[in-house]
Amino acid sequence: MSASTPGSRVDDELKTRPTVDGQPTKNSLQGHLLWVVVQRSVGLVLSVGISLILVRALETAEFGYLSVGLALVSLATSAATLSTPFQIKLLTDHIDHRPHVYSSTGAVVAGASSASLITLAVLMTARSWPGQTATLTMVLAFGVCVLPLRLMESELQADLRGADLARMRWTGQGLVAVLLAVAWRTDQPTVVFAAVLVVGQIAQALVLLVLVGSGPRVKLAAASPTFTEVLRPAFPTLVNAVAITIYLRLDQVMLGAMSTGTEAGEYAAAVRLSELSYVIPVSVTFAVSSTLTAARKTGTFDELLESLLASFAAFAALTILVGVLLGPTIVAVVFGSGHEKAGQILQVHVLASAFVFIGTGSSIWVVNEHRESARMVATVLGAIINGAANFALIPLFGGLGAAWATVGSYAIASVGFNMIPKSTRALFRTQLNAFLPWYWPRGLTNFYRMVKQ
Repeated sequence: MSASTPGSRVDDELKTRPTVDGQPTKNSLQGHLLWVVVQRSVGLVLSVGISLILVRALETAEFGYLSVGLALVSLATSAATLSTPFQIKLLTDHIDHRPHVYSSTGAVVAGASSASLITLAVLMTARSWPGQTATLTMVLAFGVCVLPLRLMESELQADLRGADLARMRWTGQGLVAVLLAVAWRTDQPTVVFAAVLVVGQIAQALVLLVLVGSGPRVKLAAASPTFTEVLRPAFPTLVNAVAITIYLRLDQVMLGAMSTGTEAGEYAAAVRLSELSYVIPVSVTFAVSSTLTAARKTGTFDELLESLLASFAAFAALTILVGVLLGPTIVAVVFGSGHEKAGQILQVHVLASAFVFIGTGSSIWVVNEHRESARMVATVLGAIINGAANFALIPLFGGLGAAWATVGSYAIASVGFNMIPKSTRALFRTQLNAFLPWYWPRGLTNFYRMVKQ
């Protein structure tokens, strides 16, 4: 009997996973995942466009307060998504009792909504944000809409309907962009812009209700895993996802609490541009992950991983070069004049892309070597360091301090931590080699071959 490989194990596992009309779902699963990646990539671009309208239409302080409120919603949403894999499992196992599944997971939504409400109320009381009560209340309404919507999206996830999920998201974002542009041109108050975000969520909910009533349902084969078997391997990944959300949004919340709305607005504008480059590693990693996993059979996995990380390092170096040299110019072109501080923040924040690129590519190694628990510890540690560094640096340097805190925490979580556990030191050496420029030509050559394949 031939030895089991990660690639063969995946194929064997898919035979016991969901089926559509009795057929194995390997192609359905791949198509679903592809649509999810495309949706997230296009969604990130659309979110930058929405931010562009908001920055140009609102005063910097108003945009800052709005960004702080939305960051709180993102943190609450990340807590709600902890239940998503479990809910997908329940929805698939109990296809005729889905309303009961929704009611059983409603406590997560209630808890996350309550947490966001309390936090927002505390910040509004402590900071006495001038004239922002109506706007932030509307943001809270946005959160009340988005949390149940994210849980209901599990219906499409459970049925492997990534295309429908993309259509739903793009419908909402497209409508929001159009309505924001109209509000901008008609010089509406800030609360109207916040209300538009709520309308976008309602539109997504209506599209979701239509989609849920149509399309195929997925039923698990007889040899389906138990709930406990799903919970155990999923937990590190779930915690990792929540910690990453903390990275991306905690700094904005802390800026709003410890600094001014203007400082938070400049930071939020810069971060939107910096995060745009993250589409590259996420999309490419998904595209080549199956190729690298299959390379374990031929013993070329390590070489291809080195090439991938070296290529990512080269792309990150180019991104950093453009951001550092042209950051203020890019901000002025995209968001208009008067945002000099945002340009300075972008010059610092873009440095984090080196560790984001390398960390994203390294996820292939983490999955194939089954080191999800180590990855979880690293990410949680980075989130704690991020919060502590923000607490120390924001009073001294404002948005620039938050940017440096982000860069440092990314460096520790994505690379630095890997030199501590013995189980991840091999990855740490590979990551260090990726940062050496003389590895880049060979890495880019092999990268081209992988993408072509």
